[in-house]
Amino acid sequence: MPRRPPRSKPLYSSAASDVYKRQQNNDHQVQIMERFDKQGYIIPCTDLSKLDETVNNAYNFEPKEYVADKQGIIDEITDFINTL
Repeated sequence: MPRRPPRSKPLYSSAASDVYKRQQNNDHQVQIMERFDKQGYIIPCTDLSKLDETVNNAYNFEPKEYVADKQGIIDEITDFINTL
C-alpha cells in the first residue's frame, strides 16, 4: 500500500466548526435571496409547505433583467472597512 507524504500543516476539523461554517454560508445565501427577491429577480420559497404555491406563482412571474450593482458592493465594502 502506498504511503502518503507527511502533511505540512495539521488539519483541524470538528462537527461544531462545520456547523458554524454552514450557518455562515446559509446566512450569506439568505441575504442574497432576500436582496434578489426585493429587486424582483426571483421568487423565493422559504417555506417548503408553500412550494406548490410558489411554483404556481412562477408561471406568471416575469423577473426583472439582472443588473450588476458593482458600485453598491464597493460602497458596502468601503463602509465596512471604515468601521474597523
